[in-house]
Amino acid sequence: QPMATSATAPPHLTSDRARCSALRRRAHRLISMEPPESGEAQGHSARLQRHKRINRQITRAADSGSFQRLLQLVKTNLSSMNSINLATALHRATKLAVSANEDRLDRLLEHPNFKALVGTIMERVEASAQAIARGQTPPFEVQCMSIVCWAHATLRVQDTKLMATICDIATPRLHELKPFELSNMAWAYAKLGMAKPEFFRSVSKRMMERREGEFSLQCLSMVSWAFATARHKDPKLLSSLAASIAGMAGTAKPQEIANTLWAYAKTRCQEPVMFKTLGDAALVDGLLWSFKPQELCNTVWAFASVSLQHPALFRLGVSVAISKRRELQPQNCANILWAYAKLQVCRQSGLFPALFALLRCTGTQGRPQHMSQELKALHWAAMHAGYLGAEAEGGGKSWAHELLLQDAQAYYDIVNGEDGGGLEQVEPIGFVNLFRGV
Repeated sequence: QPMATSATAPPHLTSDRARCSALRRRAHRLISMEPPESGEAQGHSARLQRHKRINRQITRAADSGSFQRLLQLVKTNLSSMNSINLATALHRATKLAVSANEDRLDRLLEHPNFKALVGTIMERVEASAQAIARGQTPPFEVQCMSIVCWAHATLRVQDTKLMATICDIATPRLHELKPFELSNMAWAYAKLGMAKPEFFRSVSKRMMERREGEFSLQCLSMVSWAFATARHKDPKLLSSLAASIAGMAGTAKPQEIANTLWAYAKTRCQEPVMFKTLGDAALVDGLLWSFKPQELCNTVWAFASVSLQHPALFRLGVSVAISKRRELQPQNCANILWAYAKLQVCRQSGLFPALFALLRCTGTQGRPQHMSQELKALHWAAMHAGYLGAEAEGGGKSWAHELLLQDAQAYYDIVNGEDGGGLEQVEPIGFVNLFRGV
């Protein structure tokens, strides 16, 4: 059985505007609450104004889109920055980098000013761990650590020491985080695969104690995605989340629908009410037409994986998939066909010939490297949809038949290739499905 890939890293699950607004509010609150040092009220006021000024400069530089200006501000003010300033700079630099091309992302990670920023954050986090051990107030708030985790996951930077230290500090202090901060942190550790079991147990405890309506559907979706991605099984929590999600399904966006369904299918957690309400939500005002290819793929794959039917959703899914077939990647096609074949729905809809024809036109170029994922699903779908024995119009072999022969040749080329990979490149189930198809 094929496994749909998880949705692309979702730093945008919590909207940038909402995150920025919340960060500004927290910045103002935490900076204003900073206690005077040694009773020097005048010195405290000066520091407060300086930190506010630095934050304004950082946000203005980021809003202008000036990458170099932002990093120059970091260099100039680094020694004077407090935790809010550091978190704001990291957050804004990350946003600018990922919203541009890969070249800017690479330049950010290698830029000396950015390295100095991350190094300073590491020092403050370590100082916080030491302060907590002495029973003192940590200089780097756990709320800011949530932003650090989000940035590292978004940039795909695995700093083992930093993330482990934050995990140790945050695990007993999750109650200090707002819902979006907690969900972002859970998402980040799952994305990087770096969380300790105690962390997810603590997240589960906090989520089970949540007030009704405290967490938005967006946050609940991120938490369920995090538990599924981290492979941390917690049926009781997922059942609780499903009940809350079902009650808010009417406000769900495409990514929230697809990611949530994927998470529950990934953990083989069948929640019929939630699946139905999210499926219904995808049909309201034709929302399914706005689904991206991976979101459409994950949605139908999820229903099939837990053997749940939603006839209206799958009927519209046929039209959406055929209309957007030029946008579908081979793996999208394979898993969509697998889902429809698995549930035995819409067999005469034209979906199978349309996607098989698309894959045939694609040819073998670029497909052998996806053997174990795509061809396994394609052959299974073709067999169970009854297309392998069918003839094309006017006689001759069907699209599925020709695709199968083409794929057999691709297998042969891999096994007998000159790269030395041979049989080790192909999963046993791939051969099984190929032979059954033949």
